[in-house]
Amino acid sequence: NQYVQRPNLSAGTIKNLIQTRNKVQGFHDTTKASLKIEDINHNWLLQFATLQLQGKIHAPLSKHTVSNHIKRIKTVIDALESHYPKAPDLRKKLALGETKKVRKPVLTREQIQAIREHDFSSHTLNRTRDWFVIQCWTGLRVSDLLELSSDMIMETSPGEWEIHHVQNKTNHLVEIPVHPDAAAVLTRLKGLPRKMNKAHYAREIKKLCRIMGLDQNMEGYLPKPVKGPNGKTYMRSVLGTYPMWKLISTHTARRTAATNYLLEGAREVDVMSLTGHRTARQLYEYLHSTPAQHKSNLKMVW
Repeated sequence: NQYVQRPNLSAGTIKNLIQTRNKVQGFHDTTKASLKIEDINHNWLLQFATLQLQGKIHAPLSKHTVSNHIKRIKTVIDALESHYPKAPDLRKKLALGETKKVRKPVLTREQIQAIREHDFSSHTLNRTRDWFVIQCWTGLRVSDLLELSSDMIMETSPGEWEIHHVQNKTNHLVEIPVHPDAAAVLTRLKGLPRKMNKAHYAREIKKLCRIMGLDQNMEGYLPKPVKGPNGKTYMRSVLGTYPMWKLISTHTARRTAATNYLLEGAREVDVMSLTGHRTARQLYEYLHSTPAQHKSNLKMVW
């Protein structure tokens, strides 16, 4: 509670911390394990992780989700170490095993162009199309994209645009030269599309991609109802084979921008300036190009 009340935490961080706190409370209620910070050690974390993975309290959590909870617990303990003695073995890595890695959907340049040129005969879908094309070539997070305003974009010369924006998550200033595909949208509209609600935008993207025929099957994770041992139903990410449009999200556009710019020869450091990533390792988490794209690029070297 002391950590959650810190004034510099974002609403998203507080929400995540509260979720972790609830999981820790459930662990305590089930096992009667001590909740004193000085008693939380590597063995405590191991027991906590085991219970979450096995679903003894609620439906099982994924290894990735459990890992995030453990990182938050360690973060809180690190932040409060001046007030509480810290267990010396908390730095030991907790082996949770690997979640199956799947290739996430990424749109090709041709698919983005086809979307930009398509008339969906719907004001809402056409507005979604315009925002989505801009996002696919700027790599902006949806929280940044839909908060853009006219004073953040400028037409540097006829048909050429730039975006100057401080990212919400990292407080990092990005100066983005707008790709001709996205610049064509800004020129046609003489500025930005009309604002959209984030949740509405996310739903309409899937509808837009379904209409465009992006329905090839892919492995991926989608939330589905799963029953826990207490009889309650929980939403959990379930691995399966789904049509590509079902797996497309607002984050797809961010991965698309990073992947396409690198595939077309942009330097890592320049793509990082676009996405706001601090390290190449963070950037490469976003790359999900297809085997066909890899083969095409290798042939270009010939």
